[in-house]
This record gives sequence, C-alpha cells and structure tokens, in this order.
Amino acid sequence: MSYSILNISTQEQVFEIYNQMNTLYSDQDHFPYSVIEFVAKKYPGLIQIAKNELDIQVGHIFFIPLNERGYENMINPNHRENDLSTLDVFNDEEDSKMYLFVYSIYSESAKLTKKLIASTIEVAKKYNSQVDPSSMVFTEVVTRRGELLAKRMSLTKYHSYEFDNDTLHLYRTKLSDYIQSFSAHS
Repeated sequence: MSYSILNISTQEQVFEIYNQMNTLYSDQDHFPYSVIEFVAKKYPGLIQIAKNELDIQVGHIFFIPLNERGYENMINPNHRENDLSTLDVFNDEEDSKMYLFVYSIYSESAKLTKKLIASTIEVAKKYNSQVDPSSMVFTEVVTRRGELLAKRMSLTKYHSYEFDNDTLHLYRTKLSDYIQSFSAHS
C-alpha cells in the first residue's frame, strides 16, 4: 500500500485533527487549542496526515516543539498538558535546543507510524539544527491505550505515576533509536 504524506497548516485542517483526537481520546488531558494552532502556523510540517491511494486519511502525526521550560513542564507529573502555553513552545529567536513532544500519532499500521515519524523529524531538522540524535523525543501514554503505540515506537518507560484515577507512564527515546528502528522495519 502506498501513502502520501501531507503537511497540515490551515485552521480548518488543524481543527479537524484536534476533533479526531478528542473523539479518540476525549477522556485525556489535551494541550489548549491555542498552542496547537500556534504550532501549526509557526512550524508547518510538524502536523501531517497520511492518505492512501483512495485519498482516505489513514493516519496523522503531531509533534509539538518545546523549549527547555516546556520540556521540564511536560516531564513534571504535577503539570497537565492543558497548563502549557505558547511560552512553552520552542522559539528559534530565543531557544537553542528544540525538544519534540509526540503529541498525537494515529495510523493504520506500524510501518505507516514509522514513515510519519521519519517525515516529521526531517521537517523538524529544518527548524532547528539542534534536532539531532541526542535530542529527546518523548511521549506520555495512558496504560489502557498506549502500550501498543509505545512498543511500535521502541519507547522506553522511565516514570509512572497516578493522575486523575489513571496510571500514566512517561516514555522516551532518542532520535537515533527511531532512525535505527526505521531501517529495521523498512
């Protein structure tokens, strides 16, 4: 099966992705829409969709580029995603290092997941040369939904905690681990 990967940047497209996420994960904490819209406008290509040859959407990916403050807030179990603001988003005029938060990935297969990740990382490298194999890419996954995705993405669990009557796990990996997993599954 072949896929085309398209960048998302219009307000309507961003809103559609946001609604998909709310449909799939309505019980989870989400970034404020203002942060998502800001990322889409300032960093086109960090939100992408995949379509099959019938022009049906079969996946999406959304990376949020964070600065040091945003990264520290994201890995702090006492902060919620909806507490973050545009001040936590990477600013190329002020910040030297970009941290990528894997906000949302939805796809019909592990192969497509890896293709979306590879494509989005290439875009991120254009925004900051500090996105290299030592840059952390991490995600927070709710146990009942995220273990399969974490396995597909070769993520390593590094912290678990209780939050809103759920056990949450923080996962992380390095870009070099992603790159290795791309070639292993290509």
